[in-house]
Formats: sequence, C-alpha cells, structure tokens
Amino acid sequence: MNLYHIFILKPIKHCYLFGPRILGCWSGKPLETICAELTSYTETFWLEHKTDCETIVDAKFYTYQIFFETFLYFFCLYWTLKFMFVFSLHRLTRKKLIACK
Repeated sequence: MNLYHIFILKPIKHCYLFGPRILGCWSGKPLETICAELTSYTETFWLEHKTDCETIVDAKFYTYQIFFETFLYFFCLYWTLKFMFVFSLHRLTRKKLIACK
C-alpha cells in the first residue's frame, strides 16, 4: 500500500461504510445488507456470494472516491492559485514601496 491508500482512501472508505445515512453512507451495516439494499437479492443470497457483494460495494464506493478526488483537486488548485496571486501581489507592492523610498 502507498501513502495515498493509507491516508486518503482508507479513511474515506471507512466513512462511506460507517458514516451517517443522511450523507449517503451505510451507518455500519453489514455488507450483505448493503448489497440487499442495492439490488433485488436477499441478504442470504449475498452471504453465499460475498466476493460479488464486495465488488458491488467497491463499485458504489468508487463513485464517492471520484467525487472526493475531484473536489480535492479543485480545492488544492484554488488555494494554490490564490497563494500564487497573493504572493505575487505582495512582491509587486513591496518592490514599488522599496522603489519609492
């Protein structure tokens, strides 16, 4: 595992599986219950097909992962551009103040 999986994906997946339903998370429900709610099959069916159930939950989680990564990208882009702009503006005004003295 790399740092991205440890510090980004694991906490997001944990939040997805155990976070509140109001945010679209599963409130700690077992995987079989999640798969039963996502499909038309019963929990007993998913108890027998655990790997398929995990695949379904991972695919559903992937949509949250894409949203988070996109949000994080634009968040970092915004703050980087803002920092660059403020830093450039600060340097320009500082040079003008030094030139005036």
